[in-house]
Formats: sequence, structure tokens, C-alpha cells
Amino acid sequence: MSTFLIPWVLIGTIALLRFFVSKPHNGIPVAGYSGPLLSYISCVQFLARAQSFLDNAYSRFRPSAQWGMFQLRLMNDWRVIVYGKDAMADVFNASTLPFLPMIGDLYQFSYTVHPSLGHNPDVHRPYLRYIISNLDEFLPDMMKEIERGFENKLSEHTGRFAVMDGMMETVFRAVNVILVGPHLAQDPVFRTETLSAIQGILGTGLVLKLSPPFARPFLHRLLKLFMPTCAKSQGMMVDEIRRRKRAVAKERGQWDHHGIDVLAQFARNDKLTADEDMLGLHFILLNLAGVFSTTMTLAQVVFDVIQQEKCLLRIREELRAAIIEFGGAGENEITPEVLNSCSYLDAFLKESFRMCNLGTLHISRKAVKDFTFSNGVRIPAGASVSIPVGWTHQNPEVYPDPQTFDVSRFALGDRDHGDPSHLDPDFLFFGYGKHACPGRSVAIRVIKCIVAQLVMKYDVRWAKEGFVPRPMWVTYYCVPDPKAEVVISRRDMMRDEDKP
Repeated sequence: MSTFLIPWVLIGTIALLRFFVSKPHNGIPVAGYSGPLLSYISCVQFLARAQSFLDNAYSRFRPSAQWGMFQLRLMNDWRVIVYGKDAMADVFNASTLPFLPMIGDLYQFSYTVHPSLGHNPDVHRPYLRYIISNLDEFLPDMMKEIERGFENKLSEHTGRFAVMDGMMETVFRAVNVILVGPHLAQDPVFRTETLSAIQGILGTGLVLKLSPPFARPFLHRLLKLFMPTCAKSQGMMVDEIRRRKRAVAKERGQWDHHGIDVLAQFARNDKLTADEDMLGLHFILLNLAGVFSTTMTLAQVVFDVIQQEKCLLRIREELRAAIIEFGGAGENEITPEVLNSCSYLDAFLKESFRMCNLGTLHISRKAVKDFTFSNGVRIPAGASVSIPVGWTHQNPEVYPDPQTFDVSRFALGDRDHGDPSHLDPDFLFFGYGKHACPGRSVAIRVIKCIVAQLVMKYDVRWAKEGFVPRPMWVTYYCVPDPKAEVVISRRDMMRDEDKP
């Protein structure tokens, strides 16, 4: 071996050992083996059957209320699993346990997006504030794009499509008419390239996350050869940014309000960053946040709409009555007042969210500083903490007969109880506390618009009679059945022969 190579081999060996041979956190019980090498047997067991592994550990440690947590080995760290109420409250109230650094680390944004976005990809706040304050203004354009999406499925595929693919396209249209306006929202090339970029970020990021840090630069260069990147979508986004800036400069002082999308508004008010390439990446990240998780959730909601026929008919009846009372000037128009008055639809969505399983580590946080729980247990900076929401959502003391889909759990009581965006320590789909999902009101509005359009304007059924969707597990992530197909057909929006 060359003398020159010896130091590099030693450095690589030490880095590899540090990556694979790490000790568990002090003072926290361990699920499975705790030895430096044997712990990887437990890691493989967890990745192979995440739900049952966690449930067995929960049954074992739960009687020991003094802890309220245990830890397990993942490929690259020891993950603290929190289940006790006091320990969960500590996590939710901690300013040093944010979720954005966890996302940046999970998908390795420093490699997959940009080095400056790796540790804290906090780019959404100014855009999100504008979106939330103008949700009602966006509604007409959103409804038009959603209808275009469904009509496209009718014309191209005679109404038959895979739920995941169809909902992904529809959510993309609804989100991007808000972000960048109809010009790009309707562009099939932009949609294809942006969704490919998102898939590339997720796939490449997960591979890099499972790899030793010293190997990530090489692996990233290798993966770029055959994995989708952000380059094409970013280029189209930059072209649109420049087009908008030219339009503003040309029509300065006589702008006639061509839409209210985020890009148009920020261009008018000179709030766009001068770095157009970085701005293009910002909008790709906004798509990742707004499209991916919303699609996963919406797919499960559509499954429930089909399977719970009595609920579907009642939602349709409620929407029909609300349209008659609150509808806009257009025939059969769904307005903000219509959506806001549909308390049964809210309760249905909340029960669907409660039953929805998107994985075992749904809520995860990363300590940016050393953190001490109220029971005295300390974790160092960089440690990761997760809260499996299923144990809360399937708690029979809070939700009797928790495996049964029962909208009445949320249909009764005050409005906040049925509001799916309302934060509650017994309903954790959007998290709780300081770092709850900041875009939950936007996601819920998109989902409500799509469900309202689907229920009122179309009849929907499984493509194969008697089909039962089965979730697909990928390590500790759970994805709604990607093979599930439905058939939609047009219906008279105000037809009243349906009775629950």
C-alpha cells in the first residue's frame, strides 16, 4: 500500500468505527441489544417490522412510569422514543427541540438541495404567513385547478387512476396555483420535473442519511448520475421568476392584479431575494413540504371516503345544504363560508387523520443543544427524539373502541373539538406545542377543497369491486397503498336522491 494512502485509510477506518460503534444515551432503557455491534441486530429487526418491534418495547417499558421513554438503535444514531405524558410535554414545550433541523438532516439537504440549507432549512415563514392570511382569496383558483385535475383524469384515463398518482397531481395543482400561479401549476413538464426533484431529494437523502458521514460526498456524486436532481425544475422556476420581475418592471405603477399567487405578490413588493437560483430552490422546498405529506394524508382520506359510504352521503348532504345557504354568485360555487360551515366534514377528516398511519416515528425532533427532561434524563446536542402518535391515537382511555372508524368522536362537542387543525395533546397528527406543523391550516384547506370537489361533482368507487387497500411499509415509514385504483364519473352536483 502506498505510504500516501495509509493516513487516509486510518482516517476512514476511525470514522467508520465512530459511525457504527456508538454508545446508547445514559439513563435511558434500551429496546433490544445495547452492545456496539449486537445493537445492529435490533436495528435490523426494527427496520424489518417497525410497528410490532415498537409495540413490544412499549408493552415492556410502559409499566415503568418513571422513565416515559426508551431508546433503540438506528443505523446512524440511538433514537429516543418518548411515550410518557410528562416527557412528551417536555418535548412539545422545548425550544431546543425543533423539527426543521431534523428534516434537513433526514433528507440531507446540504447535499440534496444546497449546503446552506442543511442544518436549518427555515425558508418558509414569509411565504407561509402570506398564504395563511390569504387562504380565502386563493380558493376560487384552487377549485378551478382541482377540477382541471379531475377532468384531466376523466379525459385521459376514462376516470380510472391510481389514487396516489391522481392525488399527487391534484395536490400539486392546488398548491402551485398558490405558490407560482396557473402558468406553472398547469405545466405538465414543470409538474413532472418538480415531482421528480422531490423524489430525488427524498431517495438520495435517505441513502446518504444511512451512510457514514465521510462517505457522503462520494456517494452524492455517484447518486447524481442516476437519481433525479433539482436542476431542471430549478431552471424552470428561475425562468418564471425572471419573467415575473420583467413584468413588474414593465407595468410598474399600473399593475392590474394578475393573480395573487405568492411569486406575483412578492415580486410586486420587491420582497424576492436577489439570488434567483436560491429562490428557485426555496420554491422546490415549499413544494416538498406542501405536496408530499399532503398527498399521503389525502390518499388515506379518499380511501375512507370510499369505504365509509354513509359518511360520504352525509358529507355530500352537508355540502349541498351549505352551498344553498352560503354559495357564491356562481352556480353551485364552493366558497370559504361553505367550507367553514361543514362541521361534519371537519369531524370526518379528523377521524381519518386519527386512523391514518404514516409510520412509527411520525413526530421527530433533533436537539440543537443539550436537553434535560423533567425527570432528570439528559440527552446531548445532536440527539434525536421521536413520539409515535399511534399510541396516543389508539388509546382506549381517550378513544373507546379505537380501531373503529367513528366520526361521532369529533362530531359531538364544541367546534374546536372537531377542528382538525386545533392542537390537542390527545390528537397529535400535526404535532403539538411550539413546533407543531406550521402549515396545517393550508394542508387542511387543500384537502377539504379536493374532498368537497370529489364528493359533490363525482361518483367514486374502487376500480376492482371488493378491493381493500393495504398500506406499504418502507422501514419505519408507512405509505397508503400505491396500487389502489379508483374510477370517477361525473354527477349532478346538486342531485338530491342520495340519503344517508
